[in-house]
Amino acid sequence: MTIRWRHCAMILCCLLLLNGCAVRMLYNWLDWAIVWKLDDYFDLNRQQKAVLDQQVEGLLQWHRYQALPDYVVALRALSFDLRRPLSEAEVDQHMRTFERLSRQLADGLKGPANKFAVVLTDEQIQRYVHERWKKLKEQRDEYKEENGAKVYASFKKKLEKNLRNWIGDLEPAQQPLIEESSKWQQQYYGSWLDYQQVWVQAVEQTLAARGTPAFESGLVSVLLKGDELGNGRFKQYVADSRARSVTWFSQLSASLSPQQREELRGKLSDLAADLDALSKR
Repeated sequence: MTIRWRHCAMILCCLLLLNGCAVRMLYNWLDWAIVWKLDDYFDLNRQQKAVLDQQVEGLLQWHRYQALPDYVVALRALSFDLRRPLSEAEVDQHMRTFERLSRQLADGLKGPANKFAVVLTDEQIQRYVHERWKKLKEQRDEYKEENGAKVYASFKKKLEKNLRNWIGDLEPAQQPLIEESSKWQQQYYGSWLDYQQVWVQAVEQTLAARGTPAFESGLVSVLLKGDELGNGRFKQYVADSRARSVTWFSQLSASLSPQQREELRGKLSDLAADLDALSKR
C-alpha cells in the first residue's frame, strides 16, 4: 500500500483482533502509533511531523465517529449468524460487508495521505521504496529455502495461534483445515510474491503523483490491492484466493464445537460493544 499508509489501515484493522480494555487503550494510542510508524519509515523532520499529526487527528476523528458504527453493525450481525454453521453464501455476504468497510477506510485515508505525502522529499521516498524491494528479495530468498517448508511452517504456526485466540483449544476436526490452508499458502506463495512486486511498482507510480488527484485514486487501488493491479494479470489469482477463503471459513464454522462457537460469538459481541463505546466518546 502506498507510503505504508497500508500500515495505518492495518493498525486500525488489528483492533479487530483484540478485545476488552486492550481495544480501548490501543485505539486511544493510535495517533501516536501511526506517527511513530511513519517516522520509522521516513525519518520525518519537525515540519513533516506537524503535518502528519494534523492529518492523523482528522483521520481518527472521522474513523471513530463515522466508521466504527459500521464495524459494530457488521460484527454483531456476524456473531448472530454464527449461532449455527455458516453456508458459503453467508460467508460471502459477510466478506462483502468487510470488503465494503475496507473501501470505506481506503476512501477515508486518501485525502489525509495525499496532504502528508506531498511534504515528503524524493530522497525519503526513494529510501522507502528501496527498503520495500529489499524486503521482497528477503522473502523470495526465504521461500527458496527447503522448497518452501519454512513458509509452510510459519503459516501453520500463525494460523493455529490466531484460531486459539478466537475459539480456544483446537479440535482434531480443525487440524485438516489448518493443514489445507497452510499448504495452499505455501503452494501459491510464489504468486503472492509476484503480486507484491507489482504492488511495489504501483507504490512507486502512485508516490510519483503525490499532491495530485491521481495520487488519491492510485492510493485506493493500491490499498485494496484488487485484481486491477498488473493490468489484470492476477485477476484469477485474486478470484481463486477469495473463493478458497469463502469455502474454508464455511468449513471452519461447521467444525466448531458448541464451546468454541460460544467463545467466538462472545468475543465478537464484546468487541462490537467496545467499538460502540469508543464511537460515542
